[in-house]
Amino acid sequence: MKKRFYLTAGLFFFFLSLIYLSSFAKEEKKEENKYSLEEIQSCQKDSDCMKIISTCCPCSSGGKNFSINKKYKEYWKAFLKTKCKEKKICPAVYRCYHNENPKCVSNVCTLVKRKDKKKWDNW
Repeated sequence: MKKRFYLTAGLFFFFLSLIYLSSFAKEEKKEENKYSLEEIQSCQKDSDCMKIISTCCPCSSGGKNFSINKKYKEYWKAFLKTKCKEKKICPAVYRCYHNENPKCVSNVCTLVKRKDKKKWDNW
């Protein structure tokens, strides 16, 4: 009977101390996005747009490129830096297309594929 009491009391204080100590754990603040994707990709002319990586992985390692307005370049780099703090596994899949150019289409920066004469130039 006494052993059961000590065991129960010990477990109670153990869990109570875990709850108390967890209150000191550092809470990660989720930073809200300053700009929407629509704002980042908005444009007036082709020269407003630029090609940039869209994920934590580069296009040579499974990621993709996309087009944004040049004035948001530093914001996007900082956004990816905070988003990609933890090490991510990037698959060894080559997804770079060198025939894509950033263009302003209907006031949205997009990547448009060039029509090259040689098929192998489209990779």
